Amino acid sequence: MIDTLKFKIDGYSFDYGYLFEKLEEKCQFERKTTYKYGESHVFKYKNWQFWLSKKSLTASGSLHKLYHGDNLKPFNYSEVKLAIDSLYTLLDFDLSDAKLMQVDLAANLVMQSQVHLYFDLLTCPIGYKPMSVKNETYYFKKNDKAKELVFYDKVKEVKKNNSQLLVKDQNLLRYEIKLKTDIVNIIGDKLLISLYDVDKYAKLVTAWYNTYSQVPKLTKLPLSDVVLTSRKDFTNSLVKKAISSLGGVEVILNKVSKSKVGKTVKYSLRQYLKELKETDYLRPELKEELDFKVHQAYLQHLKTS
Repeated sequence: MIDTLKFKIDGYSFDYGYLFEKLEEKCQFERKTTYKYGESHVFKYKNWQFWLSKKSLTASGSLHKLYHGDNLKPFNYSEVKLAIDSLYTLLDFDLSDAKLMQVDLAANLVMQSQVHLYFDLLTCPIGYKPMSVKNETYYFKKNDKAKELVFYDKVKEVKKNNSQLLVKDQNLLRYEIKLKTDIVNIIGDKLLISLYDVDKYAKLVTAWYNTYSQVPKLTKLPLSDVVLTSRKDFTNSLVKKAISSLGGVEVILNKVSKSKVGKTVKYSLRQYLKELKETDYLRPELKEELDFKVHQAYLQHLKTS
């Protein structure tokens, strides 16, 4: 469930020379940056990066990938603790003063239908701004920058970013939240060592689930905007809005069938309505399946082993 972390340690908590030697010994040196009041060195270890200066150490990377090598497999509480232990071993000093800057929680959901079909269900929660990338990723960013929600096609993401990693061709929807200033509101502090606390871990997992529950889901397609490209398109777009407001195509078709107009008129009206596909209802089972899969993942990750 926990994936990417970002944390920071102030310089008074470590010996700069000792830590520099440790990182130089165990990590790959990336670059050196000189600025007005000093310099910073960037080191890389697997998928983690460390920015070291005399004032602070900042670290960022995926705990999930650090432990498993990828973030496709499930990642439980016991494994999270072991992954943090490996950071202690790597840096070889006490991380008790490390402050969390970001915690990402995510789960990969195996779905029955193509991933992009579930995106049609999602609408932007109040207090967030929506973003989308093609037909692959949906973002909802909280206006105060405290949190982000992301829904995306995990298989497409893996194939695009890691061609050497073998992944099954399956419908894998990844739901992820990125916690920033919201961390302290959820667990009461921002300490890295709080991730060892089973109760605080459970609060993070619950926040992941509750955040999903706050996303409004549609059971029918949203109304399209009025189209002004031609008189015909303009008329059709208004008709679609009217039909949607009355309950959709099926409702109007039922009304036509029960009317006393002639067969020729009925046939003409039915043909016209069937062409207005944008007003069809979404399949309700998609929402039911997504709700079930998120709840199932929530219960699975509440377990401590």
